[in-house]
Amino acid sequence: MKNKFVVGFLIAASVIGSSVIFYAYQILFTPNLRLENTEKWLYIPQGADYKQVVDSLKQGDFLNDELSFSFLAKLTGYQDKVIPGAYLVAPNTTNKDLIWRLKAGRQSSIKLTFNNLRLKSDLVNRLSSKLNIAPEEFYGYLNNPDSCRMLGFDTLTVTAMFIPNTYDLYWNTPIHKFMRRMQTEYNTFWSAKGREEKAKALGLTKIQVHVLASITEAETKKADEMPIVAKVYKNRLDQDMLLQADPTVIYALKDFTIKRVYTGTINKAGMNPFNTYKVKGLPPAPINLPSITAIDAVLNMADHKYIYFCANASLNGYHSFAVTYEEHMANVAKYTKALDTMGIK
Repeated sequence: MKNKFVVGFLIAASVIGSSVIFYAYQILFTPNLRLENTEKWLYIPQGADYKQVVDSLKQGDFLNDELSFSFLAKLTGYQDKVIPGAYLVAPNTTNKDLIWRLKAGRQSSIKLTFNNLRLKSDLVNRLSSKLNIAPEEFYGYLNNPDSCRMLGFDTLTVTAMFIPNTYDLYWNTPIHKFMRRMQTEYNTFWSAKGREEKAKALGLTKIQVHVLASITEAETKKADEMPIVAKVYKNRLDQDMLLQADPTVIYALKDFTIKRVYTGTINKAGMNPFNTYKVKGLPPAPINLPSITAIDAVLNMADHKYIYFCANASLNGYHSFAVTYEEHMANVAKYTKALDTMGIK
C-alpha cells in the first residue's frame, strides 16, 4: 500500500512538474503577440506605471495572453520599473523578449522626415506628430526670441535651422535636446562641401541662401532648372531690381490656393516684407523649408545673364528665360494663351 502511494505521488509530482515546466516554457519562449506579419509601435509616455503599459497593450491589441505576460512581468520586477519610450514590437515576440526590452529601456529610434513644408505651423504639426512633444511646447520654443537667439536665429528665421532630411531620433527626446540636435545638423550641413565658402563668394549669408533657395524651390520643382532660376534672382539682386517673385506674394497673403498672381493680388499684399513686388531685396525669412537640392542649386547657381522668366507655354514644369523685357513679354504671351486655352484663372 505504501509503495502504491509513493508511486502515485511520484506520478502526480511528475505530471505537475511537467505542467509547470511546460507552462514556464509557454510563458518564456512561446510568442504571445498577436502580430503576424507587421511590426507595431508601443508608446509608453513619461511617468507611466505598469497599469498604463497593460492598458496600452490592450488598446493596441498586442497580447494573446495577458495573464502570462503579467506573471512574468511581476516575476522579473518589470512592474516596478517602467521606462518610457517608443518600442517597435516585431511579430512572434515572446513575453521574455518583450519584457526584457521594456525593462532595459531598449526603445527603437523613429525616422523623422520633414520636407515640403511652408509655415512654422506645418513644421510644428509634423514634429509633434512624430515626437512626444506637444505643439504648444514647440510653439513656445520657436516663438521665444531668447530661445531662438541661443540657437543663432530669430523667431522668423529659426525654421531655416531645420534641414529637410531623415533623422534617427527617440520618440521621447526632450525638446531642448531635439533643438540642439537640429542645430548640430545645421552646422554640420553648412560645414560640408564648402557650402559656407560658396555662400561668402556669392556675397550671401547662410540665411539669405535659405531664403533664395526657398523662392527657387517654390518656382520650380525641376532640379536641373533650379541653378538657372536661382541665378535669375541673383542677377536681379545685383542690379538692385525688385525680385517680383510670385510665390512671395502668395506667402505674404498665406493663401496657397492662389494659382495666378495679378495686380490686385500684389496690391492686396501691400508692403508686407514678403511681397517682393513692392519691397526690394530678399524677404526676411524663407517662404518654405528648402530642400538640400535647392540650397545647393543656389550655392552652385548657373552662369548666365537672364533677368526674366515665366512658365513654359508647353506647361511641362519648365520655364522660358529671357535677357530683355521684350523677349520676356513674348514668352508671357505664349504662356498666358496656353492658360486661357485650358481655362486656368
